[in-house]
Parts: sequence; structure tokens; C-alpha cells
Amino acid sequence: GSKPIPVVLPTSTDTRIEITHPQEGIRVNVNSRPLVEVLQRVTKETGIQFKVPVSLKLKVIRMEVQETNWNTVVDTLLRDFSHVSVLDESSRLSKVVILEGNTGITFPESQIVKENNPRGDNKNKARITEITLSMDQLMELTKVVVRKPISPGLFHDYQYREFFEQHNIESPEDLKDIQKVTAVRRTARKQLQELKRRERKKD
Repeated sequence: GSKPIPVVLPTSTDTRIEITHPQEGIRVNVNSRPLVEVLQRVTKETGIQFKVPVSLKLKVIRMEVQETNWNTVVDTLLRDFSHVSVLDESSRLSKVVILEGNTGITFPESQIVKENNPRGDNKNKARITEITLSMDQLMELTKVVVRKPISPGLFHDYQYREFFEQHNIESPEDLKDIQKVTAVRRTARKQLQELKRRERKKD
């Protein structure tokens, strides 16, 4: 059947990237556009800053997302990319750094993580930084046999490493610590379920 034509607000002139606001929500419909273009539109609409590696700028996005807030909209739009989100004092998204998929390189964005979480007494002023892994990476972490250690090789992938460090896993040795590993898997499973739930809701 033919879909009803969505109402496009005056802010949007480009029908290939539509941003509308149905009942208190946010709907973003992207019809095969490069990632960088989609994120520029989001910046224009919200002021959220994005840092995108050159190698990913032209990656084509095709997706329809409907959520209640921009934090979840952005996480859903970026579900195929691991990314670091910086939240401001009121837990609103202020900056997102998309990570490249290469392994074994140092993590330049960990600077952001350190800057925003100064280990000091001015903790309450610190902005929160969260790393979100891509759907594939989350699957990698959750498919592992329960109560088995995670492969230490993953620690050398800088994206996983940032994720692990948020769970006090500071070295490949720590990946043998079942308690810590269980916590990592729990987070990964929660994030994965959330992404899948949004995917179902979308269809």
C-alpha cells in the first residue's frame, strides 16, 4: 500500500533527510544519504557536534528512527558504528566522536574521555563520557560462552578497550576475572537488547 506522505516541517527542505516532530517525539527518515550529511543535518537541528573519521564520511545511511529524545535518536542512527558520546551537565548529548574500525591503534579520543572525566574533586562538574559499541561488536561480546573469559585479543582493539576500562578492566589479565567479565557482558547485552527493541519498533 502507499505510505502516507510525512509532514515535513519548514526546517527541512531536503526530503532525503527528513526530521519531523510527531506527538512530542522526533522522527528522522534518511533515504540513502552519506553519514556526514545526515550528521550535519542533526547538528543544524540540535547543535550536537560530531567528529567523523574521513574513511566513514561517505558511508551511506538508510534508516527511519522515531524516538522521544535526541540521545536515543543519535545512538540509533549510529548503531553500526562504535562511538563515544559526551553528555553535558543535564545529560544532554553535546558531542559524539565516531571511531574507526581498525584494531591495535592507540585511541586518540581517550583524550576526550579523560578531559570530560577528570579524576579530581570537581567530579560533579565533569561531563559524562560513554562509549557505545556497534551492533556487531556487542554481538561479539554477548555471544561468548557464559562464565568463560573474554578473549584477551579484544583488549588490543582500542574500541573494546575503552568499553572494558569503563568496567575497571585495565589489562588483558583482567579479562579472566569472571566477575568483571560478567558485568561487561551485562552492559553489552542491555545495549544490544535496546538496539534490537528500537529496530522492532521501527518496522
